[in-house]
Amino acid sequence: MSHPATVLIVGAGPTGLSMALNLKRYQIPFRIIDAQMKPVPTSNALAVQSRTLEVWDDMGLIQEALRRGVKINELKMYDHDKNIVSIDLNTLESAYPFVLGLAQHETEKMFLDALSQENITVEMPVELIDFAEQQENIRVQLRHADGKEETIYVDWLIAADGGHSFVRKKLNLAFKGRELPQHFVLADFILEKNIAAHKAMLFLSQSLLALFHYAENEVRLIADVSMDPELKSAKTLTDEQIFRLIKERCPFPLTIQKILWTSGFWIHERLISQYAHNRIFFAGDAAHLHSPVGGLGMNTGIQDAYNLAWKLALVIRGRAKKSLLSTYNSERHTVGKKLLRGTGILTTIMTLHNVFWRKLRDFLYSWIFKYKNNQKRMAMTISQLTITYEKSLLTHNGGMRMPYVGVLHQQLFEQVRGTQFCLLLFSGKNNSLAEIQKLKNQIEQKYVDVIKCVLITTKNTPIENWKGRSVYDNNGRIHQCYRMHKSGFCLLRPDKYIGFIGKLSEADALLDYLSEFLKD
Repeated sequence: MSHPATVLIVGAGPTGLSMALNLKRYQIPFRIIDAQMKPVPTSNALAVQSRTLEVWDDMGLIQEALRRGVKINELKMYDHDKNIVSIDLNTLESAYPFVLGLAQHETEKMFLDALSQENITVEMPVELIDFAEQQENIRVQLRHADGKEETIYVDWLIAADGGHSFVRKKLNLAFKGRELPQHFVLADFILEKNIAAHKAMLFLSQSLLALFHYAENEVRLIADVSMDPELKSAKTLTDEQIFRLIKERCPFPLTIQKILWTSGFWIHERLISQYAHNRIFFAGDAAHLHSPVGGLGMNTGIQDAYNLAWKLALVIRGRAKKSLLSTYNSERHTVGKKLLRGTGILTTIMTLHNVFWRKLRDFLYSWIFKYKNNQKRMAMTISQLTITYEKSLLTHNGGMRMPYVGVLHQQLFEQVRGTQFCLLLFSGKNNSLAEIQKLKNQIEQKYVDVIKCVLITTKNTPIENWKGRSVYDNNGRIHQCYRMHKSGFCLLRPDKYIGFIGKLSEADALLDYLSEFLKD
């Protein structure tokens, strides 16, 4: 990439690489550096949730991700050999109703390959050693592998430099939280016969042991060993220790062909005080650390980048006011706060050691999750499909993600896909095509490069004179999902969340709304 850059991304993990790919989509010049060589051969994150898969679909990465990964269709919980909970992920309201098992290093390889195809090089190892915020830019000092130092000036800096973020520490921003008492171990291995194929399996009769399928016959074991005298401080495991854990906690026979990697770790639960500091933004582990229970950490960082990129790009291109950037902090800090609370509670519940409380938990789980609605609610939450921005300043009677509309979803998404806002114009039953055309003309007169319009038409709507994109809603399913009984509109943000939804009579209010953060 040519120098100088408008944006410097510090950190080339999944969050930083995701930010780079998103900025490339918006044609924003940037540099991305990392003090270490990437990708590393071992992986922390393995689970890619449905919401992240939707993001990757928009970014053009989904087919490559599916090729590399393994679909997880079911979550099972056991008391000894008794299956007490089964959650079918096929019920998810998404084009991707599953968790994708994909090792973090494979995710990073996929991102690096995509950047390479765009002739973009991640600069490694290059270390950020100093920076100073100035009124119009940031002075940055870098150190290269040969010891040579370089000083550059950038307009914006993205701190995706992990839990030990140099940027966060230098700015002296609070990173409040705690270290949880639980100690975990993990082991990746190849099974001769994979009983966990396309499943996540949790064994609860003693301390937690989980098995997660992530690549062909490769499985990850995660176990709470806080009460195990031999392992409660272990940093690695011997083969014999792994076999013992499996024998004690897994009621099904496992034949391990090869052990690939083992590690021990404690959990930190921390949240940065603010996701933005003048021209500097924090994303991923630099902003939030939490329990791996639920497999949400990497996903949240990728979605941080997806939220920030479109806002920063519009400001850089001069099409949005700088005040738009404040919504990154207000939206994603709220998500991070809820995430910490949720994963903390779930970790406590899943790692109970008292026999009475464990039995009570298992009884309640078996009772609660025998109902399909509760199973679906849990699946939707874990998959991050229920995240909303309802209280955001960018939300007017909306805030939820673009709803899934069944068999017509892919046809609709092909029209919505991309870096622009998308104004869905619903014909409804009253077929006010002239008024719809008027609103379309008003939008395109001011924002043709920022907002595209798509007509959602019923079978009774005459569209002979319509010039532009349209989707034929032959069974009314799209109208139903967006609750459009009459003519109306729905403004989808570039991150595919609903910003404004209203009746056609509220067209003036929509134009006022847009003028609050966009420039003509």
